[in-house]
Amino acid sequence: MNKPKAAYLFGVTNAGKDSVAEILLKKTNTYTHLSTGKIIREYAKNTPVYLKNYEQKYKESAQGNLLADEIMNETVKYAMRFDSDKFGYESNKILLLNGYPRTQGQVKNLNEIFESMALFHVIPVSNINNKEELEFVVLNRAKERMKIENRPDNNIDKIKENIKTFYDEILPAGILLSRLMPKSIYSIMNNSTFENLTEQSLIAHYNLLNKIALKNNQ
Repeated sequence: MNKPKAAYLFGVTNAGKDSVAEILLKKTNTYTHLSTGKIIREYAKNTPVYLKNYEQKYKESAQGNLLADEIMNETVKYAMRFDSDKFGYESNKILLLNGYPRTQGQVKNLNEIFESMALFHVIPVSNINNKEELEFVVLNRAKERMKIENRPDNNIDKIKENIKTFYDEILPAGILLSRLMPKSIYSIMNNSTFENLTEQSLIAHYNLLNKIALKNNQ
């Protein structure tokens, strides 16, 4: 059985990954989107029998806590195999993953599940190493998001914790992933405010993304 082709949306919380996914889906016929956050929130409400031992962990993760690598890996495998229709996965397209992998342990599991095609790093500031600037931008975006979305993981303390997790765990995972696929890494600078994360703020990247998509789907 052929493994699904996958591309990864990588970046700190509130970087604009969902917005990039929206543009890719709208502007190309190459990708299908799968958010692991959506999977977790669904399984927190309706846990499959096979994954029932993780029900409480899903509820905690829906509040913003990270799942252990082995649980996350098993969850993604299960969702891909048994619930792909529920989450909108189309097998003839490249799966655009948002929120996975998040740790080095999850990166090491990728080859068991996917054929990796591309890594898109969505960057909200010009210098990712400037932690103070990044926190300022991300928190402002989070405040805008709170006005329009009622999600339990959208609170300032949790956002600050997630920023720390980005530097401690997610960024090292991205570095490891980039070493495994060095010719397929693309940075997307997205420094608009959250309310302006529209097609116009990303349109300059469309031609590049479209070429990448077409190339990777060959």
